[in-house]
Amino acid sequence: MCQKFKLRFQEAEYHVNKEKRTVICVLKADYDNELDLYRPSNYYNKNFKDFYYFKSVGVAKCDPKDEFDITLGKRIAESKAKRNAYKRYINIIRGFEKDLSKSMDIMRYNKAVMLDYIKKEEEHYKTLIQ
Repeated sequence: MCQKFKLRFQEAEYHVNKEKRTVICVLKADYDNELDLYRPSNYYNKNFKDFYYFKSVGVAKCDPKDEFDITLGKRIAESKAKRNAYKRYINIIRGFEKDLSKSMDIMRYNKAVMLDYIKKEEEHYKTLIQ
């Protein structure tokens, strides 16, 4: 069963510059800390307060040929900010994948070492009982 880790948007802050015909949207985003269940504990830093929060920015620029519409500009800027947030979240998830991959490599290596030890002990046991 797959578990969906949600990216939530808390609040949007808009900056309108009528002279430059731009609208900037700054979104605050956060994600579930349950994602940490999939990260090895030695990578987790409890002192990093903003670990689950980040800001994302989107900019809407009005073409000189078009009429400047603040409402439409806000919608476009917010859409771009969300798209940028999703891209950043993908990179965060990739970081978790990388950490898990390293952990799996360590587990596979140690399992192989233990299997080798078992084989050596079985051979040693056979020499003891002869």
